[in-house]
Amino acid sequence: MSMNRIARNLLPLTALCVVFVSCGSYLNVLKTGDNERIYQMALQMFQEKQNDKAIALFTNIERYYEGTARDDTIRFFTAVSQFRRGDFFTSGELLEAFRRNFIGRTTFMEEAEFLIAMGSYFESPDPRLDQTMTQRAIVQFHEFLARYPGTTKYEDIMEYLGELQQKLYDKSFQNAKVYYDIGNYPSAIHAFKLALAEYPESNRREEILYYLTKSAYILAENSIESLQRGRYLEMIDHYYDLISDFPETKYLDESRGMYDKVMILIADPQEGVEEVEVIETE
Repeated sequence: MSMNRIARNLLPLTALCVVFVSCGSYLNVLKTGDNERIYQMALQMFQEKQNDKAIALFTNIERYYEGTARDDTIRFFTAVSQFRRGDFFTSGELLEAFRRNFIGRTTFMEEAEFLIAMGSYFESPDPRLDQTMTQRAIVQFHEFLARYPGTTKYEDIMEYLGELQQKLYDKSFQNAKVYYDIGNYPSAIHAFKLALAEYPESNRREEILYYLTKSAYILAENSIESLQRGRYLEMIDHYYDLISDFPETKYLDESRGMYDKVMILIADPQEGVEEVEVIETE
């Protein structure tokens, strides 16, 4: 058997031995009660990103070093280890406590405040769900930029903010679209108007104006005669908003067809017109 093959066969065993030695060393140090050794081992585990071990070691000595020059390091590294584990709730609580207790007396404050916002960013859910955490992350990132205007993280934060803002745009649109999909056109019109008022800069503005136009059209068409004229006029207003903001909108043909029909009906309500083909657009 060649030496290379022997070496390859020994590699898994060697790695296993390293694991056992590491575990044994970790447990032995933890049992000694020697706070200095535990602290040094905790730093080693933290550097190696062995987060569970780092947390256990730091937690074991945090009271001993409370109020000392090592206090902020232990508290911050414990929070970071929780963050690395993906426990953003626990890390967020630890980092908030860190911010309250060490403001003005630690070199870790900028990183701590950034991780607070990042935890909220990672907990921000799909647009179909409640967006409270998304809004919290946006506020936290803006507060961070206000406190640290020269931060090297600026470009990354702006990218994160764009992703979070998009979720709010999508959520606002989807909330209104639900009413449209179930045929509740008065509520759809109200919700689409709210979406425009809340986020006039939304990149879903074209869709919102289209669905406003179409919802108003369908509502007017199915209204009693005494309400039709006013509702058709509202539909025309929405149509003008759509083509004014998006003169080459992908919805132009369908929207223009509805508009032409409405203009005939308003000019002569008794005039019969052919049904306009409505093309469903997602």
